[in-house]
Amino acid sequence: MDAVKFLKERKRMCHFSGDTSCHGCPLYKERGIFQCLQFQDLFPEQTVNIIEKWVKEHPRETRKDDFFEKFPHAKKLSDGIPDICAAKVGYLRECPHPNVEDYCKECWNTPLEEE
Repeated sequence: MDAVKFLKERKRMCHFSGDTSCHGCPLYKERGIFQCLQFQDLFPEQTVNIIEKWVKEHPRETRKDDFFEKFPHAKKLSDGIPDICAAKVGYLRECPHPNVEDYCKECWNTPLEEE
């Protein structure tokens, strides 16, 4: 995980529980007597491991996830993606790969926050 992604995912993890008490944060549970930033400074490898594990357990919502939440009965292709171009339903301004279906899975599986 590169540094920018690490910082974004740490922030997402810290805010995931939805409250300001930090009780749902895995770093909070592991920090012991230290403040979170002290723990991260003293135990960087453990911090990275905790965050990487959390990221695997809490993947970002994709365009596909969002689409099927809104349209649960929409037709799916054999690989599970919607049977329509993501650009045609407003997820992109234009299709980056017109007339090349092999890239549809890539577009649909893009996390919403990366846009």
